Amino acid sequence: MLKKIILLSSFVFYSTILAQQFPSVDHMVIEGSADTIVEANRASFNFDVVGYGSDLKEAIENSKKITAEVIKILADFEVTSSDLRTSLFNSGENPLGSSFLSSSEDFRSVSSTTVTVNNLNKLEDIIVKLSKSGIDKISNIRFSLQNYKDYEDKVRLLAIRNAKKKAEQFAKELSFNLKKVIYIDESVYKLQQSYPNPFNVSTPRDLSSSIDVRTMNNAIKLSDKVKVIYEIE
Repeated sequence: MLKKIILLSSFVFYSTILAQQFPSVDHMVIEGSADTIVEANRASFNFDVVGYGSDLKEAIENSKKITAEVIKILADFEVTSSDLRTSLFNSGENPLGSSFLSSSEDFRSVSSTTVTVNNLNKLEDIIVKLSKSGIDKISNIRFSLQNYKDYEDKVRLLAIRNAKKKAEQFAKELSFNLKKVIYIDESVYKLQQSYPNPFNVSTPRDLSSSIDVRTMNNAIKLSDKVKVIYEIE
């Protein structure tokens, strides 16, 4: 009896909140939630290139040469230009290399490029290969889903089914009937959360010749919650 009173109190609380929206309808508000953890099928990372020169033009040209070599390597792994994006570029005098005498490192050009890899089976080989190409650093490996919308739809459907199951359980326990759904709100809560990945390495000193990408945390948690209002009798 006490259990029924507690559950009924919850219904009264939610019903009071939305009473103005449905003043003439007996209704019940229920929430359904769902979580799923899936393995990522896409990754991205940044590689940094530093070019030096006795003047600014030479520094930029040297940086571009290294970048062009990297792009050739990536092409061997079926990474195309559409998978590349320049995320940082700056150039100017090199504060560490300038001197009163002429120096081949008076100027510096720095660029950072974001690479998207759509085949995780190739990720380890790509990183190892790039580490030997003359780049300055590899950093910020991040995992994601190519077909995120498909997974989003699945977890939403699970949340809806959970809401329906809870409503049917309450109706049976409290002896009332569910008539029809009169309102659905899925703006209550929505989250895509990638688990933390602290992988961040410099090359060539800190990058080993054997990186097991499989040991990296590439799981993605998807959560959804829906609020459903039933007409009851």
